[in-house]
Amino acid sequence: GTCRDGALQRSAAAVFPPDYKPDATRCEMNLPPAKEPQCDVECGPGEFLTADAGGGVCAPCPAGTFSIGQGVVLDRWSKMPPQMTSKCFSFDIEAYYNDPGGDQWVEGTACDTWKPAEDGDFLYSGNNTDLDYVESFLVLHLRFFRPGEIWFTYQVDAEEFADGLIFRIDNENQALDPSGRELASVQPDRRTATFPVSEGWHIFKWIYVKDFLWTRGQDVARLFDIGYNGTDRALSECQPCFSGATSEEGSAVCG
Repeated sequence: GTCRDGALQRSAAAVFPPDYKPDATRCEMNLPPAKEPQCDVECGPGEFLTADAGGGVCAPCPAGTFSIGQGVVLDRWSKMPPQMTSKCFSFDIEAYYNDPGGDQWVEGTACDTWKPAEDGDFLYSGNNTDLDYVESFLVLHLRFFRPGEIWFTYQVDAEEFADGLIFRIDNENQALDPSGRELASVQPDRRTATFPVSEGWHIFKWIYVKDFLWTRGQDVARLFDIGYNGTDRALSECQPCFSGATSEEGSAVCG
């Protein structure tokens, strides 16, 4: 049962003899009061929120793990993360000629979605080689409790100025390189792009697009990691270092 002496308390169950009469003034087996978790605790890089009798404190991450603080880094791609979805569309040119005013984009036909590589090293934009008029979407919805950032490391090998990767925040194209170009077509080396994000709900889209003429290179975009901060006040656990990397206690990154 539960005793009330001005505060809600936890109590353990006990078995009493048949002639036992309870004493309303006391609890036979009284445990310490339960503590509500403190949701306003903010932990910094290299820390996580651990529960204790006081409701939660920040503690250093154990060796072999890391924490960026108030956010997440996605860098393991054995499967599609649950917070992400992917769809693809192709343009039906024949339908366009028959009905120019209609919707000619068809979902899931003559296109491929984003998916993890077999070795789990990255997400890639699917197998869309030799296909025309394709848009393959990778979508992420996030709520930021404070202004923060989103960043990702990418690589693209596609027909220059025609096919490639586009990144959108709330349906607005973002510049993917210092020149201000919004379409990344030829990016053989890994490059990390970072964008500020305001407080509130946001939708992020990585889109691999193809036109109708040529196929060049590997015809693919790859994402090696996606990170963001400002979505959590504190993490409940630290992330393990990726294969081959390690860290000391209290680390914000692995090396």
